[in-house]
Amino acid sequence: MPPFIFTLPTTGALSWSTLLHFTPPSTSPHLTTTTTHRARLRDVLKRLKRASPADIDSDLFSVVNVIEEYLPYLFWLARGLKEGWISTREGGGGADEVKLDWRCTLLDTKVPGKSQPRIENLPGIDYEILFVFLTYAYALSNYASSLLGRPSSPSASSPASAADRRWNQAAENYARAAGVFTYLSNTTLPSLLPFSTSLPETSPHTLTVLHLTTLASAQHCALLRAVSTGKTNPGVLARLAASSYEHLSAASGALSSTPSHLDTDLKKHILTAQKQAKARVLLYMGHEAEKRGEMGEAVAASHAAVALSAGDAPLQKECEEAWRAWKKINDGVTFLAVPGVGEIVGRMPSGREIVSVKEFVEPALKEEDGEADVDGAKGEEYAGKGHVITAIDLTQNSTTSFKSVQQGMYINRQNIAPEIISHAVKFLTLACPIPKANAKNSSSGLSSPLLSSNFSFFSSIAL
Repeated sequence: MPPFIFTLPTTGALSWSTLLHFTPPSTSPHLTTTTTHRARLRDVLKRLKRASPADIDSDLFSVVNVIEEYLPYLFWLARGLKEGWISTREGGGGADEVKLDWRCTLLDTKVPGKSQPRIENLPGIDYEILFVFLTYAYALSNYASSLLGRPSSPSASSPASAADRRWNQAAENYARAAGVFTYLSNTTLPSLLPFSTSLPETSPHTLTVLHLTTLASAQHCALLRAVSTGKTNPGVLARLAASSYEHLSAASGALSSTPSHLDTDLKKHILTAQKQAKARVLLYMGHEAEKRGEMGEAVAASHAAVALSAGDAPLQKECEEAWRAWKKINDGVTFLAVPGVGEIVGRMPSGREIVSVKEFVEPALKEEDGEADVDGAKGEEYAGKGHVITAIDLTQNSTTSFKSVQQGMYINRQNIAPEIISHAVKFLTLACPIPKANAKNSSSGLSSPLLSSNFSFFSSIAL
């Protein structure tokens, strides 16, 4: 399933410290600092637009890092405007008098290759929050997609473990992006003005589509990890593939409710990815049928998969080779009846969820020292700072979870043996501090979450 690459928005110059002031007056430097962070975001987005393919990953790092530094100040600013202790300089108005402009990258353009239009005079601070968050989610998703296409390093001690880390990191970042889309749908959209109806980005159905699509991509990473072991039961692989298919089917259904001017490329991607995910389900159903000796069912499933796999050359080749091999056996040895396509599709299993959405928690600003902190009922870190680790014993079904407070991690596990849990807790609490950015990344101002290897700790147990 080739990933969808989002075009990140760009924005015009804006000085919060010139546009706004404190009421009553204050000497706080936060307005100036907020302006500085926004200017950095604008600059890095412009740089990304001109970046060469070799620089894309590092620039995506920069986008995520800059947004994570900007968000606490942006929420502080929005609170001040809505509570009245910050206002615009012209007339003392509040949040609704702030005017912004952003480029709407989900707006369909009828001319191929033409940039989407920049929408001017977006009314209110909530539009700034919306587009900053969309940019954040797009960057996380694009970075995850780049990991899937990255070859293993020749110097890697184990190409298999390097691939595991890439799949785990990609799944984590897709899950974080899905959490951001959910946050926007639940919190920011309800407060926007009717002006928003002309923009696909501000449709709740569009955000639902984006959430489901990125979650399907996260589940696909789990499938790739399972396939790579060569040990996972085909029936389990079919259920993992079915999970992606179910999310994409829901996204496809939601497309009918999105604005008609939603990006055509995104719509085509979802519809094509849905078919390819279904092809994978049928292919693994064929392998499972072969194991049972049901060659007629294997032939039917693989034949149906061939037609659905168009657009993904490696998948289509795999489906065609399986179909020819199983058909040859059935025609010359087993002579079993071949069911119809409708009958085979009706036997498709339900999906099995592996990756959980990473919930976004609003960061808050410590006003006494200007440092970012996180407020929340659970005291959890926000999307850019956490690690989600999912582990599973694919031979069993029950689910429990535990939390390593010292490491700030949340580990969902399914029937991992108690002795493994014991060793895991010791490892996490005593021998595995949260990773810090290496010297190279530290010098460039990049944060560590996208580079984290902690997410893959349970990969050796998982599949």
